[in-house]
Amino acid sequence: MTAAVVGCLLVTQTPGAGVQEAVAAMDSGDYKAALAAFSQLADAGDDKAMISVALLYHQGKGVPLDYSKAMDWYLKAFPLGNGDAYNNIGVMHRDGHGVPVNRRIASALFLITHMRGLGGEATQYRAGRNLQREAAEQSKEDREAALDALGL
Repeated sequence: MTAAVVGCLLVTQTPGAGVQEAVAAMDSGDYKAALAAFSQLADAGDDKAMISVALLYHQGKGVPLDYSKAMDWYLKAFPLGNGDAYNNIGVMHRDGHGVPVNRRIASALFLITHMRGLGGEATQYRAGRNLQREAAEQSKEDREAALDALGL
């Protein structure tokens, strides 16, 4: 799985203490330091840092690949309305990473991300691309079931 499929590490806020260190560590390839810095921010409630921690585990960058830990962090960012949480949980369901494959859940999450305009331009692009892929690969019945589940 490439970073393009899942997303990019997200720290789009004004860099402050901790954020600068985390970004610098990522840029230098020091994933353990990045994880420590992002984890501290995530524990303080920063949803973008939560996604960054999740992606490290989801992609196995500097840490053992651990879909369960990735999902835990995505789920922490989910109620905060983070579009990358919605999209990446959808990716995990689409690909069966740590959860059973469920293309209907994946489609619904991609559609919610897109329709609610969650996240920035890059998030919207990824969600739209994932939604197009689902529409092309799913049966008409599965697409309709996903829309029915959303009340559409």
